[in-house]
Amino acid sequence: MKIGIVGGGPAGLYFALLMKNLDSSHEIRLVEQNPPDATYGWGVVFSHRALSLLGNSDRDCYLDINSDLEIWDRLVIVHKEEPVAIDGSLFSGISRIRLLQILQEHCRRRGVKLQFETRLDDLDIFADCDLIVGADGVNSFVRQR
Repeated sequence: MKIGIVGGGPAGLYFALLMKNLDSSHEIRLVEQNPPDATYGWGVVFSHRALSLLGNSDRDCYLDINSDLEIWDRLVIVHKEEPVAIDGSLFSGISRIRLLQILQEHCRRRGVKLQFETRLDDLDIFADCDLIVGADGVNSFVRQR
């Protein structure tokens, strides 16, 4: 299957990885308007449950992400200057740029074609694709088509 993905954020990159894991013969091309080292936002936070799903879906990628995580196992809420500890909640965070770097590397290793600094005016570039995925954010170019 030929798959075209518009958007090189975490969703587009991880979708590409999952599809390659499903069938390594998939031909996947991902197009992103920004350079590979550009990002908007500071970080991504995962719940313990979300991390376990990542681990079940792609163990190698999960291990690389996990090695860069900052982990919080205790949350404290301050209400009227009174701290209240909330135990039993496990959250982990990673900088958005580091997450993108890890996902890009795993995509490259699996043969996903990554094309950066390409702004699309139409979807002609994907004319031969069986599936086009819009992972291009809230103001999605793909969903407007």
